[in-house]
Amino acid sequence: MQHETLESGSPPISYLKDLKNGNEVLIVEGDIVHLYRTKDSSFDTSRVTELKNSALHLSFRLVNPKSDFFLVLAFDLSITVFDIPGFKKVAKKRLKINEQDVDPRKTLRFLDSDSEQLYFSLSEKQLVSINKSDLLSESPFAKFISVHDTPYRIENAFCLNPNKGFFCLAKRDLIQNVLAFEVIHANTFRHRNNHSRYDRLLQEYTAAMDCGSSGELGTLVEMITLEVPKTVVFLFSRGVIIFNNKVCVFENKYDENTRESLCLDGLIPGASLYQGEEGLRLSILSTKGETISTTIDLRKPKSLQWNSVTLNSFLKKPLDSMLCYKCLGHGQILLISKREGMVFADYQKERILYISRYKRPTYLDALPLDFGFAQVTTVVACGGYNSTLGFVSFFQKSVSANTFKVIEFKHFGTTRAIRDFWFTTKGIVSASSIRGSDKFLLHVSFHNKTLTRPSTRCALQLKNVGDEYIILDNELDLYLVKGKTTFKLASMAKFSSWNVCYMSAFQGSGSSSSLFIAISDGKDVYMLENGVIVAEYSFEDANINDICLKDCSSSKGTVLIVTNRAGCVTILNFSFETHSLSISLQVCLGENRAFRLCDIKMVESGTTEHQDSAFFVYSSSKVFVFNLSRRCFYKWIPKFDIKLIKYQGNSKYVVLTMDDSFVTLTYSGALSAEWTTEELVSKDWVYTKMVQLRNPRYILLASQTTNFKSKVSIFDTESLNTIDEYILPDQGVIKGVITLEKPYAQEILISFAGCSPESDCLLVLSALRNKLFKSGTYKTRGASAALTQRGETIACLGTTVLLFKLQRCLKKRVWDFKLLMRPFEGSGPWSVDCAFVSEEILCVLDRAKGICFFDLATKTPSLKCSIQSLAPDFANDRGHFDLLFSTLIEDTKQSEFYKINGPRTAKIRPLLDPIEKTARQLSIVVACGSQLLVYPCHPRYFKNSQNHSKCKLPCASGRIPFEDVVMSTRRTDANQFLVCTTGRLLITSLNT
Repeated sequence: MQHETLESGSPPISYLKDLKNGNEVLIVEGDIVHLYRTKDSSFDTSRVTELKNSALHLSFRLVNPKSDFFLVLAFDLSITVFDIPGFKKVAKKRLKINEQDVDPRKTLRFLDSDSEQLYFSLSEKQLVSINKSDLLSESPFAKFISVHDTPYRIENAFCLNPNKGFFCLAKRDLIQNVLAFEVIHANTFRHRNNHSRYDRLLQEYTAAMDCGSSGELGTLVEMITLEVPKTVVFLFSRGVIIFNNKVCVFENKYDENTRESLCLDGLIPGASLYQGEEGLRLSILSTKGETISTTIDLRKPKSLQWNSVTLNSFLKKPLDSMLCYKCLGHGQILLISKREGMVFADYQKERILYISRYKRPTYLDALPLDFGFAQVTTVVACGGYNSTLGFVSFFQKSVSANTFKVIEFKHFGTTRAIRDFWFTTKGIVSASSIRGSDKFLLHVSFHNKTLTRPSTRCALQLKNVGDEYIILDNELDLYLVKGKTTFKLASMAKFSSWNVCYMSAFQGSGSSSSLFIAISDGKDVYMLENGVIVAEYSFEDANINDICLKDCSSSKGTVLIVTNRAGCVTILNFSFETHSLSISLQVCLGENRAFRLCDIKMVESGTTEHQDSAFFVYSSSKVFVFNLSRRCFYKWIPKFDIKLIKYQGNSKYVVLTMDDSFVTLTYSGALSAEWTTEELVSKDWVYTKMVQLRNPRYILLASQTTNFKSKVSIFDTESLNTIDEYILPDQGVIKGVITLEKPYAQEILISFAGCSPESDCLLVLSALRNKLFKSGTYKTRGASAALTQRGETIACLGTTVLLFKLQRCLKKRVWDFKLLMRPFEGSGPWSVDCAFVSEEILCVLDRAKGICFFDLATKTPSLKCSIQSLAPDFANDRGHFDLLFSTLIEDTKQSEFYKINGPRTAKIRPLLDPIEKTARQLSIVVACGSQLLVYPCHPRYFKNSQNHSKCKLPCASGRIPFEDVVMSTRRTDANQFLVCTTGRLLITSLNT
């Protein structure tokens, strides 16, 4: 048994700010704002509903009048300003900007502030400011002023001297993965004249930052700002640089114990800076449980004396779970703990003052979005924080930072945009560097031979070392060029006009060393072996965007990967026996954009280069690493926008960025990953269930309110937006929902329990072009969550057993319900899940009666297993047996079926089929309280019990305990489940 918790490691605290020199602290947790006062240890809480979908929130102070305010910037670029401490709305504005120029979810960040201005990053490469007083004016718009534009991404910006316009910009060094600093004078970018008087200060500021960047002061630990008086502190392991009215550089002095504590690996983020009576007070916490602090007197520049105080003696809490630390006034500290919540303590009196625990999410349902891959890397989950606050969370595994390593970064400084580049004896040659031929330039060979249009339609370098390449000339003949020798391979004139051409190839290994080529005209793909067409494949739409031919002989054989302009990746296997290409997998990345391909080639120590079963699929902002052997893919979000990726050799890849820089990186091949999370929060509506639609990018969400309003919504997992919704007209609860498989292509079946018995019904919705339409209704006696399908037969099990199929009424454009037999008595109204065992046997799980098997031929229950027989420990506690979900699974230890067909196909296949004999161990998994119970179940248990009304299954073969109550489970693999609990979302594997 293995558990993997899906979480990004981020606390629910999204904002933390000192107010009034550390005497108050403002904390934002979800849509809740906490205000803690150190003087009397009081704790006030306010709910700000505008925080639910905010892109940015921050506090700021106006000097005249002297007041504090709280700003919320929404994704629609509207600004709401609240007063502090009452948090009453005082202004509502809109940021005056073209919405197409900025994506608030990805690019808009707060950087710094001074007495008059707030500083933001809009496009990651532009520093702008907003006047604070304008936020309270009568104008409906808030205007921003451009302060500075830069060609690189601004990681952070600090206003060193607001009166004179000096800023320190932090940019990421891609090679060392550290921050590099640049001091700028913003006024010089607006007024070129009369700025010589600032040169001396600029040199002084630059010299101070160069001192830090050179390593004289050790490793950069943290950067801290203080708004009043305006102060910026750069904390290094061996010193401090302070920007105030002047620049001060201090070196550290400390005893040996403190020296060991003040190291980069042993510090908890969140160094605190506030103005004390004796000067600036700077403090930080180590994982050893020591607060390390110093007092800085700017009037007497000298070395800093650090002192440490041990906290472990009274905290009695593991500091390895601490995510953030802040030193407050009156000898108090605030610790943000991953496990405990917010811990307020008085380190002078050595006691804990207050603990505020996080609101914990309750996960009600979850779906894997991995499209047939063996490993779960993408999950969408839903639930609620409370009865009026729901959420949808999108989890994705991204490759860890050590998977890619940047080893070189170059910017050519060309005035013309670079559209392509090649590897030659002269190094990297860009298309813009060859004069007069950029428009028609198609290819530059390794020995610098240029190929241009229209004499050449398509060209491909076969090897990065040596002049060996393939061309399709203007006569539509395919040639192999080796140095000065040209070999004609084939004529392609009869297949296409080749106005569009994509090509990929590899030289086979072994004695044959055949040359395999794949070539496409945007619709059809042709595969050639030594110039002879051996296979072809035609796609319905002419929207192919790229192809990649791979030799995966050690694992998958010869594989052709094709991407289209809709964001889908198709993987085709080539059969040498039948000379045909067949689809083995199709993955829609849910992006609706064109992706390109780059082959991954690995070099083993002491051997020649060989192909790996992995490849890159990339767009301008993200890269997916596919591994065919492991049937998984992970996402990598680089720190630069991508135009083109090419393999250079020796496991090196060169990336052409959107700003025409060249980044050389290595790929380790080790696909270690970590979970990242995005979340959408909804007021009033709590999301209870979800099912996947035909396009895997979209899911259907069921939700409800406390006054029994219900609706279903089409949700876009890429943009995290609701596309369309259907609100049910009657009050009640959606008990069950399934998407129907073939022959019903676009339909969703809903079981609705109304507040009035007359409202109970089965509802059919059709999803066409991402719109929901009601297309059928059937009144029922009672409602049940137990719905299932086998072929065209649909079953609803509850108070009665209802079997029917849907027939299209063309005149009314609705579905009619055609009963296949007279309804008969079922397990009861508490049925929560069901499955077809065979054409004649149905299995249902009921909260009150346990597991029942129904013989459809005799319309009688053939076997019952009570709750007592299933879970004796919970027999007297029905409250724990809540929202049960049974999953019938196969142990595929001796079966390759699941590996070949994947989870989507396996769902359609009937499980527990009595016709299948021997080799498989069949099991039933039931969620019960805070555990999963696993019961071995073989067809003989119900096959030999046709005349028994009751029978006990064998004792549970496994009990999987959890810390929280299990709300639902969903199978992702033969022995793997997504488990939703009242506190966490987990992936659980059953060891067999």
